[in-house]
Amino acid sequence: PLMDLKQGTELDFGDVHMEVLWPAPAMATTNIGNGKINDNSMVFRLDYGEHSALFTGDIYTLAEGQILDTVDNAKLDVDFLKIPHHGWNTSSSAEFVKAVSAKLAVATSYLEMEEQIRRNYVSAKTEVLMDVYDGYIHVSAGADGTMGYETSR
Repeated sequence: PLMDLKQGTELDFGDVHMEVLWPAPAMATTNIGNGKINDNSMVFRLDYGEHSALFTGDIYTLAEGQILDTVDNAKLDVDFLKIPHHGWNTSSSAEFVKAVSAKLAVATSYLEMEEQIRRNYVSAKTEVLMDVYDGYIHVSAGADGTMGYETSR
């Protein structure tokens, strides 16, 4: 069945719990032709056992700020982060990166991450991987609470 997913929607897939953190209901009905298509990206949290992950689509700093203002910060604190908008300078504000405080973050891009963005993650003690350098990245979550990864390079 077709579902309208927006902030507050929660779904369970077996042992995986998903909560949509963005877009807010008002943003979910906004026409994507308004020039804010990336800030309308779905942001969701997945929880599986002891592990948590945040998938951020292509949000910019505007949406990051709105998320910080409307979402309980405890829901942003995760183990794994898919870095917003390929790690480009449109996103990954220091405030957002600090609130998320992921142990591991991955950027999918063909461009190098700007140094200031990388510093935001280093300051938050987040290990950063980029597929442009690391190749295929496989993240695994152990039943004992450990998280690991392997890359193709």
